[in-house]
Amino acid sequence: MRKFTLALIFLFINGLVICQQNVLVIDYNNSFSSDQQNNGSQIYNRLVATQTSVTRVAAIPATINPATYQQVWIFGNTGLPVPATMNPIVNYMNAGGAVYFQSEVSCCNNQAAFLDALINNTVSAGGLITHNITQGPYYQTISNTPCSPLTTYGAAERPFVGTPAVNVLFQLNTFCSATNAGDVVGVQFRNCDMISGQGALIGIGDFNVFPQSGACGTVGILGTPNRLPLIDMIANLLPNLLNCNTSSQPTFDIKDTIVCGNPIVFTSPLISPGYNYLWSNGATTSSTTINTSGIHWLRVELAPGCFVTDSFTITYNSSTTINVNDPSICAGQTATISATPNPTGGSYSWAPTGDTTATISVNPGVTTNYIVTYSLNGCIVRDTATVNVNPLPNTDFSFTNMCHGFAIPLNDISNILSGAIVGWNWSFGDGSPNENLQNSNHLYNGCGTYNVTLTTTSDSGCASTITKAVEVFPLPQANFSATEVCHGTATQFTDLSTVSCGSTNGTIANWDWDFGDVNASSTQNPTHNYATFGNYNSTLVVTSNNGCKDSITLPINVYDNPPADFVSDTNGGCAPVCVTLTANGGGTPVSGMSYLWNYGDDSNGSGINSTHCFQNTGLVTKYFNVTLTTIMNYGTKQCTTVTTKNNFISAYPQPIAEFDWSPASLNILFSPEAKFTDNSLGGAYQWYWDFGDGSTSTYQNPSHLYLDSGNYTVWLYIETQFGCKDSIWKKLRVEPEFAIYIPNTFTPDKDGVNDYFTFKGFGLEEATMMIFDRWGELVYEADGLDAKWDGKIKGQEIGKTDIYIYRIEFKNVKGDYQTYIGKVTILR
Repeated sequence: MRKFTLALIFLFINGLVICQQNVLVIDYNNSFSSDQQNNGSQIYNRLVATQTSVTRVAAIPATINPATYQQVWIFGNTGLPVPATMNPIVNYMNAGGAVYFQSEVSCCNNQAAFLDALINNTVSAGGLITHNITQGPYYQTISNTPCSPLTTYGAAERPFVGTPAVNVLFQLNTFCSATNAGDVVGVQFRNCDMISGQGALIGIGDFNVFPQSGACGTVGILGTPNRLPLIDMIANLLPNLLNCNTSSQPTFDIKDTIVCGNPIVFTSPLISPGYNYLWSNGATTSSTTINTSGIHWLRVELAPGCFVTDSFTITYNSSTTINVNDPSICAGQTATISATPNPTGGSYSWAPTGDTTATISVNPGVTTNYIVTYSLNGCIVRDTATVNVNPLPNTDFSFTNMCHGFAIPLNDISNILSGAIVGWNWSFGDGSPNENLQNSNHLYNGCGTYNVTLTTTSDSGCASTITKAVEVFPLPQANFSATEVCHGTATQFTDLSTVSCGSTNGTIANWDWDFGDVNASSTQNPTHNYATFGNYNSTLVVTSNNGCKDSITLPINVYDNPPADFVSDTNGGCAPVCVTLTANGGGTPVSGMSYLWNYGDDSNGSGINSTHCFQNTGLVTKYFNVTLTTIMNYGTKQCTTVTTKNNFISAYPQPIAEFDWSPASLNILFSPEAKFTDNSLGGAYQWYWDFGDGSTSTYQNPSHLYLDSGNYTVWLYIETQFGCKDSIWKKLRVEPEFAIYIPNTFTPDKDGVNDYFTFKGFGLEEATMMIFDRWGELVYEADGLDAKWDGKIKGQEIGKTDIYIYRIEFKNVKGDYQTYIGKVTILR
């Protein structure tokens, strides 16, 4: 519970910002000899004359209270610093180097460091500033100087309000007025920056020169000793260096306040992430509890080097009080806070909940402060209740799932943010008693999934629980089957192993086979060919997907194969060829052995002896592959030996005699000679022809001239090289011939020449001739081979030349009827 008052008063004095009042002067040799030598102790005299109080010490104190001393001046000696006698808060340059300027504590307790080589470290009392050789990035040119050339260097980087270039360090060239004068440094400051400095060791001494005024915007100048012309020159430049920022600053007013009861929290009216705060009680936060009556103040640094300050009066009145309890809960629980006022009858206001009752319920996730404001008769008092939220244990455990028959290790890995875990309770999910050990090993009676619950309890009595599913993996049941085989045939092994646990099935991940003959395999369903027949013991070891194992050993039988061989009494002949086949030398069949024949022509037989006729309807020699299958019965297993003799029987083809002749139609007059062509199939080797007229030939393709028309029977006899024969006969006719001639004009003028229209020819047997005029009227008709027209129509001669149509129909010697139609012209 914390007490504080609420009283905020802002005080703005004369419209100006307050600068240094109390000054601490640190003089290492406890004298001001160097300053007195060069400028008559002007620095110390100025401090004493212008500041509220000046405290002078011979060494840097262990701590410096900025609330007491708003400015610290450091005066150096004429020699190098000795760490044993002097805290090295300032590092000196080597002899002959440039001077430097340093402000340890500026106007409003803001560290400022400016030098020719940048120093930007934050330094606390008793600390160390390191001298670097890095120039700052900002600079400003000084004009109208009697010294040429002029060089400038940038100032230290400081987060001033406005442009950093306003804060500039100036350095003149070491040669001025033809005199080796050393370096001179000038620093122009912003509003409220005062100066404290240390001259570096150069030559025979050092000095510090300061302006007459200590107000804001002052300039500090450091230089080499005994160079008064340079000092005069810098003094002439001072008006050009002065450029104090007079922009308006925000102000605040903390009211004087009467605090009723316990102390309350005061909060700065000006709050920004970039602001810095300093209260009269030494607090540097935006809010602080002030528990004493009197005059207090708040200084707000708006930006580095720019400050506003206000003072206010606090008067405590303890007549009204309010007290609250500080409950302690576990995370996730609800806490009850009750306020007890004295006297009663006032009003309540809780922050941050906004409740207005004396008692409230809260459930913060972390330790939280709740402020109650109690108002009675214009007096406001406050109290703060702290609800301490004890963390819950982060309950957790690790485990390893195991195969059935092995205990599952359960290891606590719980942790807690604060405090300690002091209690553990295990529930195994199988109905067995709980255990209160930190770690456990539990053996389950059966496979399956079990919910294991761990509850941990902290030393503050806070508990949390976690449940995880552990699994007891089922053991696989190894099993397999193997085919009974005859020697030479691979044994097929079939895995029949299973992994199951109730309704949950696992899988087999690995199979390790030992076939019993020094051979092995890791496939699920391997095949193995044993080198010899006999009995073997084969073992299968299976591993589940969870690493659980089982094994089984079964006997394997490999049977011997029976012999199979055969001979034939003949191996070839003209189709059909009939042969006798004998298996295994014949004789009496072996008991339990049977013989099956495949003759290679889609027919089969059986028995130790077999007779079969092989056919060949083709035209080339046909070879038959004869197969003997010998079967030996071993109880329920049969072993079979198959022997095939390729091309064992040759069936020679029966030839097919065939021929034709050309020309196809023989004519005794025009084509009495026939050319015969052998078209036989089956590889004829010899030919014999009989032409039907008493003539013969042994040529394959002979020619024959017939001397008379008529019908003839022609025979062809053929024989192959294997002595296979065939013959064929065909009828051949030599046709007789006929011809007819029909004129196209005649002259019936009775001069004995071409007086009739008639036809001539041979091979004609019957004829009919008809004559038609141009209108299609029949004017003449006669039958017989001697028919002729004398040109008369109905017995009358035609007196003019004209054209008529004839139609002649006749039967030739072949017995065919033919008709000729044409035109004939009578010429007069």
